Amino acid sequence: MDELERRRIEAFIDDFDDNEDIWGGNSSDEEEDNVEMLQKDHNTDTEQSDISDEENSEQAEYNFVDNAIINDDNYHESDDELPLSMRMLPYYIGKDGTRWNKRAPNQRVRTSKKNYVTEKSGVSPTIRNKTNILECWQVFFTKPMLDTIVNCTNIYISKARASYSRERDASDTDYKEIKALIGILYMTGAMKCSHRSSEDLWQSDGTGADLFACVMSERRFRFLLRCIRFDDIRGRTQRKEIDKITHIRWIFENFVSNCKQPDGPFSIDNSASEVVKRLVSPISKTGRNITADNWFASVSLAEELLKNHNLTLVATIKKNKREIPKEFLVTKNRELCSSYFGFQNNMSIVSYMPKKNKIVLVLSTMHSSKTIDESSGLAKKPEIITFYNATKGAVDNMDRMTENYTVARRINAEDFIIPEDRDPDAIDAWSRQLELENIPFEPVEIVLPTLDNQDSKCIICIEADRALAFISCCLKILCGDCVNFLEPKRCPACSEHFTNSLRIW
Repeated sequence: MDELERRRIEAFIDDFDDNEDIWGGNSSDEEEDNVEMLQKDHNTDTEQSDISDEENSEQAEYNFVDNAIINDDNYHESDDELPLSMRMLPYYIGKDGTRWNKRAPNQRVRTSKKNYVTEKSGVSPTIRNKTNILECWQVFFTKPMLDTIVNCTNIYISKARASYSRERDASDTDYKEIKALIGILYMTGAMKCSHRSSEDLWQSDGTGADLFACVMSERRFRFLLRCIRFDDIRGRTQRKEIDKITHIRWIFENFVSNCKQPDGPFSIDNSASEVVKRLVSPISKTGRNITADNWFASVSLAEELLKNHNLTLVATIKKNKREIPKEFLVTKNRELCSSYFGFQNNMSIVSYMPKKNKIVLVLSTMHSSKTIDESSGLAKKPEIITFYNATKGAVDNMDRMTENYTVARRINAEDFIIPEDRDPDAIDAWSRQLELENIPFEPVEIVLPTLDNQDSKCIICIEADRALAFISCCLKILCGDCVNFLEPKRCPACSEHFTNSLRIW
């Protein structure tokens, strides 16, 4: 069977197929444009009325085959890679009977309503009038929360004061001192030295940080870390029989509430789709796009987000979903970097094979074409894939920043768990400050206290004219050559493993 005959057969099959079952009808904006296109076609026929009826019928049949099969709306080069049995049908069928049309929907229409963003992005009204990062931070960590920490800490200090020979060694704390303590913890996280001993941080020989000594003494810092409490220790034993985390319950719940976690009966349904719907409630009906991984994504969720929330979804999808056609999962005899496309009403799915025996499935309610990203070169990645890769990094960046700049410290007190919640708190406040100042969101740059450059030398080869760097474990100075040739990667000063160094000049 030659190629032209094959395409004619596909065209006739497609003509008898009821596309309404797959497309679900045209949207209002598509109908208007289709009317305009019909009017243009009518005018064109009128202008060419001198052509015979027989010629018109032959031309119409040719145009039908050409437009239905060869045009980019209906035909894609990847279709030739399909087995003949698959190419004969105009649609794919999933395990549950879901149909995915091989043809992309009409692209000659104006921007779809689902891609109209109706609300400008920005911070909430509660933080819009803040002028600096401290005010932004206090939106999440409020003064009543800090006052509670001060009161509960002083209760514990008064109980522990009898163990000290001098009363001044166990003096009460106040609001400003607790804020200073939290500030020191943030600085240790920013300097990536949260797990260094406080003795090293308060060194006065140039290897420590002068800022810490200006705030409080090392002895006071260690005392506050031992004594800080987040609930009244009186009666804690009785409360703990009912609530295992009573020592942080009030602070934790207030912090979560201030971070705008949406209200709702969380104990009823915590499935992945319900979590997504609760999280998107602040931006519902705004026309934005949601990017998610395969743990959250499903066809039903994509439909509901688009229908009820006017939000598009671009997400990878698991291979065991029943809506996925079996042809999309086959890797045998399939060409590398090939793509199969399927389309439904306001939804598309692509199966991409980046390497041997590996399939990537991406679902999208934002895209509706078979466009291949030309910038991907020989990889021939679909536009859906490149868009997903470009927008999936927000959560990864958040995890990376909270890990790199953590404020948590190694102590034995079970009460001192709450500072780990200050990691996202600080990033939230910082990102909102950047939003208010219209500053692009870039990774934080920390300027560490350093020695005088002229007197700094590598502690191994004593070279001063090479590019120098701090080792992240204890801020000892090494030149780049010595860092690269250290095997194993252990600090020559403290014998700790280190994975990176911070170049300072």
